[in-house]
Amino acid sequence: MLLDGLTIWIFPTSLRLASERVANLLRLASFDHLFLNLPRRLEGLVRALGEGAPYEWFMRRVSDLMVIREPLTSWEYRVQPILKIVRGIMNERHRLRLWCYKSQKMEESSIRMAERVARLILRLNVSGKIEVDEWGEMLTRFLEESGESLEDEARYIAERFEDGVGVCLSDFYGRELRELLIREGLDARFTYVFKPYHFTPLEVLLREFRRWRLRGLPPLKERVEELVRCHSEFIRDYVLTSGSYDEAYLRWLCDRAAWLRVG
Repeated sequence: MLLDGLTIWIFPTSLRLASERVANLLRLASFDHLFLNLPRRLEGLVRALGEGAPYEWFMRRVSDLMVIREPLTSWEYRVQPILKIVRGIMNERHRLRLWCYKSQKMEESSIRMAERVARLILRLNVSGKIEVDEWGEMLTRFLEESGESLEDEARYIAERFEDGVGVCLSDFYGRELRELLIREGLDARFTYVFKPYHFTPLEVLLREFRRWRLRGLPPLKERVEELVRCHSEFIRDYVLTSGSYDEAYLRWLCDRAAWLRVG
């Protein structure tokens, strides 16, 4: 893969399959800067890993730091392919600068939203009712907090990126991150490195809610209810009955995304 300047690689960070794809691309690409979408507090450990520290030692230290708010096994399952590629990479690429750019505020905001979503889905399963106003308040707060965090992350990256070739790994906020990096004076671009990708109901709801806010429009009550119910079904029928999130997503995809079926 030919690169120039700073390129944001956008992919669904919830899928191990996507991380495997990114790991393969990192193996083949040439770059001088690598910005990982990992908590900044892990930067020292990640650099030690990049210099060849044992992977098992790295994971023990991550556990000791208690930086990861979700179950560590779930987090490791998703990011392991990328971490395995990072191990020893600085010995092979002596000019490489390695960074972890995710802000703690973004991590905390994501965890709060996940916990709130879980409570609202539980309430839906018990009562059968969807509190559209509560969903709206939660999503509004998350989008506001994530916007502030993205600005902080853009500054962090801009202060560290120098001339050369850089890769920045990102979830689907990569497009907004690119706009902020341009405001910081960087010639940034983005590319989707895992496609086609079919958004889950909650991801669709977030994207549509953001679009409503940007246009100054109120949320469409019927659309919110539809997507919330679809998300509830995704959790109940797929996530809770699968061995991993990847398995759940692929099962859901085969059942729901008719355009993928081969007759």
